[in-house]
Amino acid sequence: MSGNLRLFSLCSSACPSSQLSRFRFLKSRLSCFASALGSDESPHRHDTHDEFFALLSGESHGKNSGSVREIPSRLDGKQRLKKYSSLLHDCVSRGFLIEGKSVHGNLIRCDIELDSYLWVSLVNFYAKSGQLRYARKVLALMPGRDVVAWTALISGCVDEGYGSDAAVLFSGLRRDGIRPNEFALPIALKACSLCSDLKFGEQVHTEGLKLGFGLDFVFASCLVDAYAKCGKIDYARRVFFDMPVKNVVAWNVLLNSYAEMGEEKDVLGLFQGITSPEIKFNAYTFSTVFKSCANSGNARGGKVVHCVMIRSCYELDNYSSCALVDMYSKCGLANEALTVFKMTRYPDVATWSSIIDCLAQNGKTVEMVNVFKQMRHSGVSPNDFTFATILRGASSDFDYQWFGQSIHAFILKQGFASQTQVGNALVTMYMRYGCVAQGNQVFEEMELRDSVSWNALLAGFENTGQRSRIFRLMLRQGFLPTLDTYINVLVSCSRILSMNVGKQVHAHVVKNCFGSNDYILTTLGEMYMESGCLEDAALCLDMLTERDHHSWTAIIKGYRKNDQPDNAVMCFSEMQWQGVKPNEFILSSCLDACSSMKSVQVGSLLHSMSIKSGFSDDIFIGSSLITMYGECGCIEEAEGVFKGMVVRDLVMWNAMICVYSRCGFREKALEAVVMMVEDGVMPDDITVNNVLFACNDVHFIEQARRLFNSWQHLYGMIPAMTMKQQHHAASE
Repeated sequence: MSGNLRLFSLCSSACPSSQLSRFRFLKSRLSCFASALGSDESPHRHDTHDEFFALLSGESHGKNSGSVREIPSRLDGKQRLKKYSSLLHDCVSRGFLIEGKSVHGNLIRCDIELDSYLWVSLVNFYAKSGQLRYARKVLALMPGRDVVAWTALISGCVDEGYGSDAAVLFSGLRRDGIRPNEFALPIALKACSLCSDLKFGEQVHTEGLKLGFGLDFVFASCLVDAYAKCGKIDYARRVFFDMPVKNVVAWNVLLNSYAEMGEEKDVLGLFQGITSPEIKFNAYTFSTVFKSCANSGNARGGKVVHCVMIRSCYELDNYSSCALVDMYSKCGLANEALTVFKMTRYPDVATWSSIIDCLAQNGKTVEMVNVFKQMRHSGVSPNDFTFATILRGASSDFDYQWFGQSIHAFILKQGFASQTQVGNALVTMYMRYGCVAQGNQVFEEMELRDSVSWNALLAGFENTGQRSRIFRLMLRQGFLPTLDTYINVLVSCSRILSMNVGKQVHAHVVKNCFGSNDYILTTLGEMYMESGCLEDAALCLDMLTERDHHSWTAIIKGYRKNDQPDNAVMCFSEMQWQGVKPNEFILSSCLDACSSMKSVQVGSLLHSMSIKSGFSDDIFIGSSLITMYGECGCIEEAEGVFKGMVVRDLVMWNAMICVYSRCGFREKALEAVVMMVEDGVMPDDITVNNVLFACNDVHFIEQARRLFNSWQHLYGMIPAMTMKQQHHAASE
């Protein structure tokens, strides 16, 4: 109250003495209401009070305004009550909570007998102001409660998101013997949509049919939305097509219902079925359809709808522009999205952020930087989402580390460093750049952290000890691990073979009810396979509800690594029997198993399968085929695979040289080395070892010496040991 008294004294000194009584009247009402209802609301700003003083003076709405100075004496009873009601409605529209309470306090102090209209105004004021407890108290005191008062309170609950409470209040309305009208029923259906109470929605539907509102447009539209929110999309469709009149609002309700249910194909089909020329599409219509096309990746359908938008002479606004940009972005058409953005006349911060996000997701870093510069020149200030998006885009391109660091400086200057979303993006960016110290510093300086913050920090540490330390710290600070948290820690355990930590994390996974998740089970299986715990790995992998390519790759690769190639091939056969088509990684792992088994028969079948599957030019499969044929002594087949490859990288050349060396074709091995260098491929340590193995004969020492001298001259390669020492090591 001190703030109101201080404001009163300031206004009193600035006003003529003839107006002091009016402000004293306001002061008395504020004091009276504070004792009547015990308000603990903090005062509004001074400019808000000034607006209210103008409202009280009758200066804000002219002759129709509810002026307090007219209320006490010159008006009769009905006019006075009408002025109070008008004043309460003005307080609702302007958000004047404390001032509206002061009006109520004045009614209590003056012991004014309220009519039904003023009672409803009070209920509506408190309900629309979010003061549902006070609204309930006023309704409970109201003599002769009518449907309008009940509807005002129910509407307030719906506006605040309390669907279940609104449903209970509607039941109270019926127990009061009050018949719901055309306004109460749609609001009750909105409450049903909020709480997804199908039984309550069916009861309201039945009530509406009994009262003759079955064909009412508003009632039917809300009924469609209620059934859709309760998962009964067929009921919603039936109600919709029984409507005698279907305008664009009704179509939007049905389209949005299908979109929220994930029925993207039906959304596009319904849109194509809107053939009435009287229906004019609006921004919400196009945005709903674009969103569905984006979620399903239907670029063709999205382009068709875009053409319909152009033919309808629809002026592109920010709302539909964001939806269109998002659709093209998710369909991988960044250039089309950029074209749409350039057609937007006055893009706001959401539209700018949308196109920046599109370019970042599609790897258009240069264009993203240019658009951000244009945004700065246009005078639109970026928000936290803009900064988070552009940091994600910069973190995906190591050549733009300087840009990410400059954005960090700009964030500090603009005061967005305290935003959790921005901090998470900064930590992720620095961790991807390998700047662990900077990422850790940003993390330590964050005021508020969430699970995403911890996951970003975990992803930057490759060392198991560090990850396990961070994981324990995260638990101590009360954060619940997410799916990404567990996967990061388990992957690290797989790399460093830390089974002690891995088993502890496994126990924590089971404790937190993630033990049945397929991603977790696959990662656990990989960890146990890498550590040689095949029984534990089998237990985890057998619990999978559905084995995808990732899980099959983990199983086959694990058996091959643990010297059980027979089991790897058996798993491959089982995978085929289950109807899963192998990818290049599975085929490569099986070919490596055939190399260990020296089974050219199975390897040849896999070779044929890779050709039929369109993987004949894959470098992983190619190098595995060369190794497999070489281990089986089929040099000509290995040479055929090598010569048939379109691209030959270092791994491919090393595989072929290794085959020649192991099979005793020393001259061919040295010729292949020369051809590799002529092809512009730089040798590595594996190449050196292969050459030494091929030259473990006294007749080839000089050739090896010349090769190493030329490599030292061309590439600056200096072996860690002398050539003689390496030669003896290879000979042994």
